[in-house]
Amino acid sequence: MVVLDTLGDAVSLLRRRPTLFGYLVALGLVGNLLGSGHHFGLSEFGQKLLARASIVVGPAVTVGVLDLVNRAVVHDRVSFDVVVNAGVRNYLRVVGVSLLLAFGGGIAVILLLVVLPAQLALVVCLVAIAAAALVFQFADLAIVLEGETPRDAMRRSYDVATSNFGPVLGYTVLEVPFGLLHGATFVERSELEGILVTVTPDSTPLTFGILAVGTVGWAVLQTYRVVFYRALVASDGDGQTGRDSAGGHDVTAARTDGESVP
Repeated sequence: MVVLDTLGDAVSLLRRRPTLFGYLVALGLVGNLLGSGHHFGLSEFGQKLLARASIVVGPAVTVGVLDLVNRAVVHDRVSFDVVVNAGVRNYLRVVGVSLLLAFGGGIAVILLLVVLPAQLALVVCLVAIAAAALVFQFADLAIVLEGETPRDAMRRSYDVATSNFGPVLGYTVLEVPFGLLHGATFVERSELEGILVTVTPDSTPLTFGILAVGTVGWAVLQTYRVVFYRALVASDGDGQTGRDSAGGHDVTAARTDGESVP
């Protein structure tokens, strides 16, 4: 089954490429630290400053990581230059996708609130958000791996998700635990300690343990995203958009073990 096979491939890739794993953990820590100022006793102003910085830096880290993993798969090579180059090349396009989704979602919510009763509109909005998250979750991958524009990336993500609905649904279910692990790093420290105090009087080690586990979970998730998306593209057999905009390589050109696809 492609969902479990690609997860195993992702974990295997990280085991065989410790340098890649190290880069991912380091970049994940950057994102976590920017979004977790409350864990370090910063003032409210300091926390807001870091949060705003994370909004700017986050997309750059994401696109760099995706390209880093993809090139480790295709070229069996890991270099920090890839992160920088991918960030410069794809940053605005990934931000553009986020803005398109936010703008479209905002317009849809307003229209629903106008034409439907409030409670029904809320239910419809939740369903619509879940559906949009499902079909557009590969837009950033389409940009980084295939060089798509923001609009074409959304279309590409929709096509890939709908033509592989079963595997994508299964993948999304597996993706949730990794997201929860990563999300736990952003929980307010006071709330986190209130939960952990029931386990141990000194919650500090567990607090930082959650930060560490969340970062590792994020590294695995980003690798899994790339490997799974590549498998879907390969199964579709679509060579028209399977080119990387900078490296010029077909995203279906190699398996995660570095062997050529027959």
